[in-house]
Amino acid sequence: PAVLSIGKRCMEAGYGFWWPPHGLPFFIKPDGTEIRTVDVLQRQKLYSHRRISQPMTCMKFSEPQMEILSLFMNINPSIMFKPGQKVSTISNNRNILGSCTFKDVEFESKAPIYDLGNMMKTIKVLSRNNTSSPEVEFNTNRVEISNNGSRMKYYYAEERMITVPPENINSLGEPAVVTKLSNDQLIQIFGTASHYQLPDLCFQGKEGKLFAIVTDKRNSTSNSLEIELGEADKDFCFCMKIENMSILM
Repeated sequence: PAVLSIGKRCMEAGYGFWWPPHGLPFFIKPDGTEIRTVDVLQRQKLYSHRRISQPMTCMKFSEPQMEILSLFMNINPSIMFKPGQKVSTISNNRNILGSCTFKDVEFESKAPIYDLGNMMKTIKVLSRNNTSSPEVEFNTNRVEISNNGSRMKYYYAEERMITVPPENINSLGEPAVVTKLSNDQLIQIFGTASHYQLPDLCFQGKEGKLFAIVTDKRNSTSNSLEIELGEADKDFCFCMKIENMSILM
């Protein structure tokens, strides 16, 4: 039988070609139709059959869920949706973890998304000037986002390209101190850190009071901002990098 030239079809005829990990390869015709090729050792002939893809999960993300995904995108631009209702992410340095339960959504299988921001932009573009939210279908090898006759296909990445949080997240125990930061206080913290190039945010319990301190731990004479947050029943000091707080803004 005639041999199919993949390169010629992609370069000259407008075809696409994709071979997902652990899956079967398929062509994408110029009109968007997908055809999967399968080698069948039968009478020494090569057969092709049209690829049939059934949606794994069809949903509409609510505005609160989109806001949560925006926060997760700041932690890590990639995400792995796993079976169930729990959606989690972790930074590539594995020092920031985010987890949430989407009660009205349940994923049936894994969906590795390399660029979560692009997927969310597509949802927002297709929802613009429309009263209804786009439908998001998670298929075996791609996401399809559609609304009022418009449809966008977004293919999954390889799983090895996504930094995935652990399956089981150990309890950190009861918090030593609980406090709140207002939006105005966050603006003061980030503004001071940016203006004076201060990398650290410390929460300090001292003489019965709780403070948030923007400083540079490596420089004892650096400029610093001190914000009184409330009371503390013990003396302690916990510091973190300002950049790890940026997901809140």
